[in-house]
Amino acid sequence: MKTAFFFATALLSCSLWAQQDSIYVSRPDSLPLIANDSLMIATNTEASFQNGMRAFRRYMANNFNFHNVDISQLTLDDNLSYYTIYLLFDIDKEGAPVNFKPVNSTAENSVYQEAVRVVKSSRWTPATKNGVAVKQTLSLPVSIYIEDLLEK
Repeated sequence: MKTAFFFATALLSCSLWAQQDSIYVSRPDSLPLIANDSLMIATNTEASFQNGMRAFRRYMANNFNFHNVDISQLTLDDNLSYYTIYLLFDIDKEGAPVNFKPVNSTAENSVYQEAVRVVKSSRWTPATKNGVAVKQTLSLPVSIYIEDLLEK
């Protein structure tokens, strides 16, 4: 059985936003608090996949189709057993992944295109600020075993 593994980095547990070609990160503990009956309660949440990132990695592995990857267009490193691309995308107010951007590849990269196809088909719980759904930008590394690409 082909095996794919996907990493979700600490960046997913942070608030992220993109401005021009830079990614800025702010820690969740720096989120503002609001007063509620003299008790300070944080009302901001991060976007999340139902049942967490482990479930999302399983979703990616189950839905990633290696037959959609053109290995001839990839630059593979002989010293690595896996190939990694990074996706930058938003989770909109409805929980849909939108506005995909390649970070370390091109939009024509077939691994990038297949990863976008799978992520687009997922649904998330949107981030909230003061109880209102807001857009959040996420960075996601997607790694696949080179051996699985060669066996397809």
